[in-house]
Order: sequence, then structure tokens, then C-alpha cells
Amino acid sequence: MPLPGSGKSLRIRKAIICSFAWSERFKEPAPLKADATPIEAMTHRLATLAGRAGYAVRKQTVEPAFGIIKSVLKFGHFSLQGLCKVAGQWNLVCLAWNAKRMVVLRPIVG
Repeated sequence: MPLPGSGKSLRIRKAIICSFAWSERFKEPAPLKADATPIEAMTHRLATLAGRAGYAVRKQTVEPAFGIIKSVLKFGHFSLQGLCKVAGQWNLVCLAWNAKRMVVLRPIVG
């Protein structure tokens, strides 16, 4: 699966990242050249320390919810067509997700 802005598969990208020395993983990349394409600019932005830290936040905020919706609630695709119908179906999925979270997070009384 190609990564955005890299053109390389995940396996090759991990091999490249793991082949660097440990100290090089925490260095800022070289400055971006002036005539960089948007893809090169995004790759550079994600390679910076701030970019990596910001992208890592997704693991703890957004991504788990979609993973749980797909695996636990078994919602892999929409079964209806049309924006209005899909929006209604998505609202039901979000309602089920929020109800599940409320049950899990409710305070235990007594």
C-alpha cells in the first residue's frame, strides 16, 4: 500500500526508516527546496519532528474510533446510495458508537 506523498510501499518505507542510525531518526530533515512539488512539500512536512508528532496524535484520537466501527460494529461499507441516505446511515452508526461508549464509560453506582 503506497503511503501518501512517498510513492513507496509500506514495507520499503519501513526498511528505509529502520536502516538509518538511531540518532538520525530524531534529526530535522534538510530544508525544503524552493521549487518543490506539493507531494515533496507534504513529505517534508511529515518528516519534520513537529510533523511526526502531529501525525502520531492520530493513533490516539481519530483512528481507533474508525477501527472499532469497522471491526467491532462490523460496519465496512454503506448499504444505501445517495448523500442523504448515506448521511442517515452514518448518523445511526455514530449513534451506536456513542451509545457503546456511554455504556462502557458510565460510572458504577453502588
